[in-house]
Amino acid sequence: MTKVSITEAAKLTGISKSTLYYRYIKTGLLNAEFIDGVRRIELADLVKLITLHGQEDDPVELHQPQINHERLVTLLRQQLSEANQREKLLIAQIERLISIQQTLVNQYATNSTDNLLA
Repeated sequence: MTKVSITEAAKLTGISKSTLYYRYIKTGLLNAEFIDGVRRIELADLVKLITLHGQEDDPVELHQPQINHERLVTLLRQQLSEANQREKLLIAQIERLISIQQTLVNQYATNSTDNLLA
């Protein structure tokens, strides 16, 4: 999953870092975890936050820039690409397991037939 720093999240959403931290992270509305000493937010959670709380009227933050849609789209495309790669890998693993299972079934059937004939 794609994670962004609080600074990146602020740039993407147009919400100040302090508002992200105090209004959303400290109150539990947004999860953040430390990775290599930097607080990181799951991109999917950030998108959910924008969807649910993006329309709030906040007179203190009226000067904030609009959401950086291009950057958000780029990150979402990256996340989708990663998900597609994981899906392809999982499908390949499933196909391999089915092949192994079929081989084992065939071996069992051959051994059972040989035992009956002996």
